[in-house]
Formats: sequence, C-alpha cells, structure tokens
Amino acid sequence: LLRAQPCEAASPQKGNVVKVIGSKGKWELTVNGEVFRIKGVGVGRAVGKNGADYLKMAKDMGAHTVRTWGVNQGNRHYLDTAQKYGLKVDAGIWLNAVVEGYKVSYLDERYLAKTRKEILKYVRKYKDHPAIIFWNIGNEVIFFTKSEEERVAFSKFLESVIQEVHTIDPNHPVIYTSAGTNDVSYLKKYVPSLDIVGINTY
Repeated sequence: LLRAQPCEAASPQKGNVVKVIGSKGKWELTVNGEVFRIKGVGVGRAVGKNGADYLKMAKDMGAHTVRTWGVNQGNRHYLDTAQKYGLKVDAGIWLNAVVEGYKVSYLDERYLAKTRKEILKYVRKYKDHPAIIFWNIGNEVIFFTKSEEERVAFSKFLESVIQEVHTIDPNHPVIYTSAGTNDVSYLKKYVPSLDIVGINTY
C-alpha cells in the first residue's frame, strides 16, 4: 500500500470510519479507531451459478475483507450478506480502459459526465453501509490504455472524482489498483488525492 495524502476529517455517519495513519514506512489502517490488518480475498459475486455461497466461503477461509470490481457486483444483497458474515467490503467501481473496439474516451466530456454521475451515485447510496471499508475506483486502467493523451486524461479525471468522493464521504479512503507498478508514475504526478494504491501482482 502506498499513501498519498490524508482524507478530510471524518464526519459522523452510520458506516465505518476508516483512516490511514502513520508515516512513510509505518502506515496503519484503522477502522472505527482500531488497527485493522486486512486478510482479504476477491469475491466478485455473492452466489455462484451452482448456488455456492462465495461470501461464506471467504469467511470460512479466514478472510474478514472481500473485494468487488464493479457496482453491479457490490449491490445491496452483496453488502448485506457480507455484513451478516462480519466481512468488510473493498467496493470496486469499474472504469474502462481506452482500448480499440470500445467507445470509451477520457477526452469526451459526455462520457466523463456520465461516468462521474454513476460513481457518485454509488458512493452516495452505500456510504453509510456498515460493510463498506474502501472505494476501489479503477483497476489497471492506465496499464491497458496505450494512448499517452488518454492516460493523462484518465488520471486527471480520477483525481477530480476522488476529490468529489472525499467531499461526499470523508470516512472511507479511495484505492486505485495498479497492474504491478506500471500506473504509479501517473498516480504520483496527477492523482495526489488518492489515499491508497493497490498493486495487482501475478
């Protein structure tokens, strides 16, 4: 985990108050004032095609935190079920990479407005849910976007969205997930409001 800069001061709400505290080399995560060390697993949906209860499986494995990738995965049923099992949720908000064949551009103001609206709607809807621990906005977008202009535009968009999320919900840090360290230089230069960088390592 890499720490950029502090979230705004927490305001009272029904959900968790999550903070990154400490200093370089000595960061700690706290949830409601208690140090919290993540033991997590990715769980993209609550129930499998064969009826398997994936969240219970995560709990039985010893995890206490699960991650989703998109807002359709982390719906009310998912969050309520996670809460029932005592699981915290790193709530994924999927953002598309700019790749050939997809009508996606972070230079398109209409696309930015639509995407921003969807992100903030999700945050407002679930910010008080007691299972939420982070907002995980974006996954390997910079790595899969090959255009330098689009990479920079995406990074600037991400920064502006994070600022708005912090205003709406100062009690949950925002994570962006990088493919290895490929995205880190862009995050460092253009996304100073980011709280945590997650690293996908294969």
